Amino acid sequence: MALTLGAIAVPTISSASGTTAVIALDGTFTGFNNFTSANNSFYLGQVLNQIWPSPFIMDQSAKFVLDKDIVSSATSALVGGKQVVTYTINPKAVWSDGTPLTADDFIYMFQASSGDPQYTDVGGAPYDTAGSSGYNQIESVVGSNPNPTVTTTTDSKGHQHTVTSQTPCAAGSNANRNAGLCPNGKTVTVTFMAGQPYPEWPGLFGLLPAHIARVVGWNTGMDDPSKATQNIVSAGPYVLSNVDQANNTYTETKNPRWWGKAANIDTLVFTNLADDTQGIAGLAAGDFRVFQPTTVSRTMIDQATSQGGISSSVIPAYTFEHLDFNLAHSQWIAKSDVRKAIALAINRKAIIAATVGQVNTKTKPLDNFIFMANQNGYKADGAAYDNGGSNASIATAIGLLNGVSGLTYRTSDKLVHVDATGAPLTFTLQEKGSSVRAAEAQIVQADLAKIGITVNIVVRSNSTLPDGNFDMVIFGWAGSPLLSGFVNIYGCTVANGACAPNNSNYGNYVNAAASDDMNNANMQTTIAEEVAGYQAADLKLWQNLPGIPFYQSSEAAFWSGVGGVKNNPTQAGIDWNAQTWTLN
Repeated sequence: MALTLGAIAVPTISSASGTTAVIALDGTFTGFNNFTSANNSFYLGQVLNQIWPSPFIMDQSAKFVLDKDIVSSATSALVGGKQVVTYTINPKAVWSDGTPLTADDFIYMFQASSGDPQYTDVGGAPYDTAGSSGYNQIESVVGSNPNPTVTTTTDSKGHQHTVTSQTPCAAGSNANRNAGLCPNGKTVTVTFMAGQPYPEWPGLFGLLPAHIARVVGWNTGMDDPSKATQNIVSAGPYVLSNVDQANNTYTETKNPRWWGKAANIDTLVFTNLADDTQGIAGLAAGDFRVFQPTTVSRTMIDQATSQGGISSSVIPAYTFEHLDFNLAHSQWIAKSDVRKAIALAINRKAIIAATVGQVNTKTKPLDNFIFMANQNGYKADGAAYDNGGSNASIATAIGLLNGVSGLTYRTSDKLVHVDATGAPLTFTLQEKGSSVRAAEAQIVQADLAKIGITVNIVVRSNSTLPDGNFDMVIFGWAGSPLLSGFVNIYGCTVANGACAPNNSNYGNYVNAAASDDMNNANMQTTIAEEVAGYQAADLKLWQNLPGIPFYQSSEAAFWSGVGGVKNNPTQAGIDWNAQTWTLN
């Protein structure tokens, strides 16, 4: 039977046999293709970590490690003035439905992620991709060297004879856009455009099953939870065996076709906590084995310490807490002076003191949109906003608002009014509903009241970011040391004479000069040159503010009765090595 603990719905696992580890997250998702902007979710990523493969994984030191279960080698070289990356796919690699993992999976991922309008989804719609960085610099992806064909015959005397012969390349088809590309190849050659090398190439080619996506569709074809177990086939240690979308519970069992070392634990169950304050109590009660909160509080750490038997890890993360503006949702948010006034009013030091500062007393306001405070390349470009909420900053903010045509700050009621209607200037602030985010939103609400702006706080749904239905929103970007993805969330792409926000640019922020800096940085030959380009972009972002960073987050994980857990500071999350975990 299902047990309940406060607001926690603990899943029933009556059908599971052998050993089981329940992993509690405090977030949900609605679709299953996390390569789309609509479902680019940290929580979905945790569920897919052990299912969908990548040539490289990012370990607990935030370093790329070649996954030899997927590719036996991956090399980059300069050939004829072009960067050429060659992958040799493990000959044993196969999807859980028996379809070999081949060059076609790489070809499809490139086409869907490139942003090139010649490639379209089922029905002709443009591909919705969370980001095209790197893929939009690729000239071609071609397969070669299919697995050899092995034929066994038995002669008249009963003796078996095995003959190995070269397998010809499959012809491919125009319909699949892989004609002449040897889609059944086990060697993949990726050639970048001349003059457009990509220094972060190990971060490319997270893979999904091309043979499934081409039929059901990339954009929404994998959203139906009733078909998830048949569409989300695996090339990892586990397979998705059951989906209970109503209770946000997802069960994974060992992949019977997995060719690598078998996982130690038979079943992983991922479930959502409706109330993150109950996480430690759930661990202590044995309702789950692992708990990874989106944001960690001092209370959680103290509870874990006092309980006994609960292990924990809190480390600086490549994740940052921030407030984003939606420039397309409000004519007033679209005014840069309004955004600057809001940033000047927000007391980020008070936000830190009420939240992460209780966990890490050294935390300071994050003054960079791109680099974390402990990351090479960090500069405090936003230091002008470090004293937000001070009397001087409040006075400057009110002056900025009074200077915006159509707005007036009235000393009689200390409110900013819209001249055309006389109504007070009011914005909706969305937040996720966690204890930490709620505290942050309340501080922002009180701070903006000091400059005459009324704020209504609303707990956001999963669809809030992609559908753009917000004035301001508090959330976190989970990342890694890779920089190239920031052009997806802050950048825009020139089309029809205008710079259109990129798919993961949920705030519809447009800064063509900053986009140029980031795009050019992605084409440099060295990491140092790339860093310099992103430093230049950050300066431009601070000139008119897509949002306001609060602080660099701490990545926290708590567990009980599980061995081998290693906290990971990147978006890889806690279960990046779950196949090696053991139950104590």
